[in-house]
Amino acid sequence: EEMVIPIDNKSFALLVREPMDEEEAEALEEDDAVMIARIEFDTDGEPVYVDPTDEEFEAVKKAYEEITQEMDEE
Repeated sequence: EEMVIPIDNKSFALLVREPMDEEEAEALEEDDAVMIARIEFDTDGEPVYVDPTDEEFEAVKKAYEEITQEMDEE
């Protein structure tokens, strides 16, 4: 979990896949390295990652781009 972004009273996680070895690192494309997931909670209160809707995905993507742009400007 690289970062949690709250949007509309929901939390979304940026999940970063770490390659297991150098060969996998070379084969892993940037788009495959990061996933966006909505954080839900099961009956025991444990977090569960679920696929966001297309609209949620776009909102999180936009928010992430704004955050990284602000970080680059600093």
